[in-house]
Amino acid sequence: MPICTQCTCPVSYLYTVYQSMNNLRLEQCSNCLGFADPYVEHDALTLLLDLILLKREVYRHLLFNRGSEPRHMGQTSADDTRQRPSRSKDNWALVVKLGPSLILVDAVIRWRDNKDVPNHAFPQVLAACFLDTLVFHLGVTLASILLLKSMDWFRTTFNRPYSSKLGTRTEFRIPLVSLTLFYSSLTKLFLLLLLAIWRSPMSPTAVSPVEPGTGLPYHIAQHELARSTLALLDESHFDRAWVIRNVLGGMSAGFGLRVLLDCHPVLTTLAVLFGWCSKSLAAQSVDCLTGMSITLEYSIP
Repeated sequence: MPICTQCTCPVSYLYTVYQSMNNLRLEQCSNCLGFADPYVEHDALTLLLDLILLKREVYRHLLFNRGSEPRHMGQTSADDTRQRPSRSKDNWALVVKLGPSLILVDAVIRWRDNKDVPNHAFPQVLAACFLDTLVFHLGVTLASILLLKSMDWFRTTFNRPYSSKLGTRTEFRIPLVSLTLFYSSLTKLFLLLLLAIWRSPMSPTAVSPVEPGTGLPYHIAQHELARSTLALLDESHFDRAWVIRNVLGGMSAGFGLRVLLDCHPVLTTLAVLFGWCSKSLAAQSVDCLTGMSITLEYSIP
């Protein structure tokens, strides 16, 4: 059953179709009285931009509502139980379709940025990236399942049942964890691609380094605190790719899990850390076996 993207209350339908697919009316949520899912009318580019901007409503649309059958004119009830198996299969199919594309992009970025890896070692980098992603997703999925089981036990023991309006809990499926992580990685990959383009030389001639504080007012640029702060942001001291991959990547993964699991951010952070630890152990093993530093041992895939 689809849910409202604003309050996560389950709804029977997202929109009603009149005579043709181009003639439709959005359904209203009975709980918050807003449109159940305005993203039904948005195109793929809008969805992609909102994913990069980490909007929780687009996560709920893609995870729980995409592919839901509309209400046809004259129809009064829906058989949602009939749709659930096919929607679960669609989620697995989407994981298989989306995963290799994002892994390939990540592998190209790693291969280009890692100067220690020879050019002919791209297949090894791709295989290592696939292994990193697989282990990370398995770790986060296991942690998410244990987290939900613990929350169920806590609520049962202390007689605090879930609200009937919490659709994210009743509609949770295992493949949604991997989908959430893949969707969350779009922000990180987008910025890494921009960083790769920015680092590319525009001409074969060498570019002289820019002094910290260039372009700022003189009294600010000459201040010792300002100069030391700007010097720390220099690429020789500040690894921008590491910050994007780990800090921003970890935050976006935690945000996506927060939307999916609907629990405290500390718990989703623990789930991400568990997957990160599992991935780091696997990456160290791969590097030891291959004798090359083809994996990012302490980075979030």
